[in-house]
Amino acid sequence: MANNACEQVAAQPEWLAKQTAGKSEADQKIWNSAYESIHSANHYQPGEGPNQALTRLKSQGLLADVSISDINKEAHRLEMQQGKDGQPKQLFTTKDEVLGPRREHHEIARFVERQIKTEQANRLAPSTENVQSVMTPERTAQMKAAGLETDPQALHDKMVRRMTEDKGLSSRQMEHMKSFPVGAPYVASGAITGAQMDHVMKEQKAMRDTKREDKNFNDLKACNPEEYKKQWTQYLKDTDVGQLLRVHAKEDPQHYKLSKIVAADSMISALKQLEKQKT
Repeated sequence: MANNACEQVAAQPEWLAKQTAGKSEADQKIWNSAYESIHSANHYQPGEGPNQALTRLKSQGLLADVSISDINKEAHRLEMQQGKDGQPKQLFTTKDEVLGPRREHHEIARFVERQIKTEQANRLAPSTENVQSVMTPERTAQMKAAGLETDPQALHDKMVRRMTEDKGLSSRQMEHMKSFPVGAPYVASGAITGAQMDHVMKEQKAMRDTKREDKNFNDLKACNPEEYKKQWTQYLKDTDVGQLLRVHAKEDPQHYKLSKIVAADSMISALKQLEKQKT
């Protein structure tokens, strides 16, 4: 048994030991579990070639950046890469790995990131009970009239999904958040699409970065910190997601519906207020 244990410890790659060093026990467990699962899956099964193996890995949620239509091309690349003397490799055994070490590491890291984001999203998303409590008959009627989602469980699940799939939001950022990002319920309710929210968030960042770097604004910070703080606080309010969405609804009413944004705003404000009362 001791020898087996030593072999198992020795089998853990150096990068994984470095990656998990200093992390919480829960995070270490996620990393180790992901490594064991993906490393095991990253071997050819009996009778498989690259095409079948890549299709299997894709079906298991890996290879997010490889489309189904590109699997044949990727399989051919693997055959040539693993072959010799310019000839494609034709015989693959269960000892052979499908993906190289670097790509396997990448897939494990991506899997872990998504799993941690899912956990954090479940922590941050309002509970179905909280959503239910803010869905007054008037608010429900307003949201239904705007064509928005009103089912508490569906809203919760869709908020979790949005936060998990939001590429502009990392697990590290989420770990430091105390409340859900307002973009999640806008998308979950159907007020706007995920792509529209991504656009608005990029726009917000660009506007705030420009303001932060403005010379006159920085001069004000140096000579009058109190006034600077006052103006910066106001600018944050003027460029919050709700305000920017209203501007888009005015400028592009075909793609941004004001009635949807206003109805979603009402629910979001109520949820935020409820969170404040409970903290």
